[in-house]
Amino acid sequence: MAVFYDGLDKVFRGVTAFLDCYGRSEILQNYFFEAFESFAYSNLINKFFLEVKDKDELEEVLGDKLKLFRFESGKVQQEIELGLFFSLREDKIHEGYYKNFRETFKEEFPELAETMEMVEARVDTNQLKRYLHRKRREIKSTGKTDHDFDLFILTTALEAYALGGGTPHEMAENIPNIMEMVSKGEVVESSEDVFKSIERRSRTIIRDQRRIQGTFEDSLYKRWREPLDLLEALIMISMEAGEAHANKILTDETESPKKEAIIRIHARSLQIAGEVLVLLKSGYADGANARWRSLHELAVTSFFLFENDEEVSKRYLDYVVIEKFKEAREYRNQCEKLGYPPIDEQKFQKLKTEKERLCELYHDNFHWSYGWIPSDILPKRSFRDLEEYVNLNTLRPFYKFSSASIHGSPRGLYSLGLMDDYQEKVLLCGTSDYGLADPLETTAISLLYATLCLLNIEPDYESIFQLQVMKSLVDKIGPLAVEIQRELETMTHYKPWI
Repeated sequence: MAVFYDGLDKVFRGVTAFLDCYGRSEILQNYFFEAFESFAYSNLINKFFLEVKDKDELEEVLGDKLKLFRFESGKVQQEIELGLFFSLREDKIHEGYYKNFRETFKEEFPELAETMEMVEARVDTNQLKRYLHRKRREIKSTGKTDHDFDLFILTTALEAYALGGGTPHEMAENIPNIMEMVSKGEVVESSEDVFKSIERRSRTIIRDQRRIQGTFEDSLYKRWREPLDLLEALIMISMEAGEAHANKILTDETESPKKEAIIRIHARSLQIAGEVLVLLKSGYADGANARWRSLHELAVTSFFLFENDEEVSKRYLDYVVIEKFKEAREYRNQCEKLGYPPIDEQKFQKLKTEKERLCELYHDNFHWSYGWIPSDILPKRSFRDLEEYVNLNTLRPFYKFSSASIHGSPRGLYSLGLMDDYQEKVLLCGTSDYGLADPLETTAISLLYATLCLLNIEPDYESIFQLQVMKSLVDKIGPLAVEIQRELETMTHYKPWI
């Protein structure tokens, strides 16, 4: 029955056009599909009643059952009328509803079974099921994926309306009122009232929270004092040794990209190590581990530059132009949506010209990711291959785990701050004094590596001695941290978080 499905298609196009005006929402998609499904089965049932109504001598066919038929059909017709007008609230007219209706009417009024089967044959109920299954998939692609804040608020308001039991018909009628509320900022005004209430109590709330955090940090430091102090000492020694050695090797007026790159990497490594230390003292093991990941990348890069000639370091330093150009291009594409001023076109073109000059100078797909690495040294230009080249891939398991939390992987939902028994029971959204061992040890190792590269450029007795001192600190930090962590694991009913 082509007319039947043409009618459904027309209604479905209207539904999808409506949904495409708002943000993509699974709630609205399911809500309107259920209404559309009810509309489809309501039409099928309605066709049966229309056939029965046109049937001659219905009174003669049903006899004493005519009164019962009119009563039963009246109830069903009231429901399908709501389905036809997208006005059903709780009960939906779906496949299960139709099967129940079909069985009930065939049992009570077998005289009309042939009429029902004729209608079903015309519509082809199996085809209807396939049709609805297909439309359920299609509706999943409706809605805007790129929308502004006002549209987000409006979509959320529609979701609330749907979840609150309003019908699609009523929703469509109330759209102007909802839009007016959003445009007038009434939602924002309500939010501001809440904000003012919070602001009045904020000083007390913040003071109490700081007191709790301070008490926690004191307790954490008392437990982890030895490895934390050793890491802090390591950072200070590395800073002093690095600064002194950099001043020595930069006295020569000859330009050296290798020296410049490794000194810069060492300075950045010190900053990250300091960030790790602060995070550890505050009980954020996962945050510390994420920052260590960057430190490890710097240490690996520093070793690679150290082991190769000046040309490789020059490529590394020049590659910043490629990264700046990519950043500028992304900003240029999104600034209007962000409401930010456009990039200066003259500066953008200048950056583009410099990028093209460097690509022409180095060739070798210099603009690729890790394009600064010469392909004749490392054919597969990736960080994994860099690690293997400098034999620092022993830390790959730790790097892999830290990457999971950075990139939003489901593996990253597991926290260093929780013991295994609590991983599925507790959602850690704050601090914990468990799990500090790994970032303590790996940070110490990677900072040593970054410092080693710098102090081994034109090494002298002093730099060798400083490296030996640092190595002795690193050798102590790991075992001490592991010992404390294992001690925590043996404590029964211990809850390390606040």
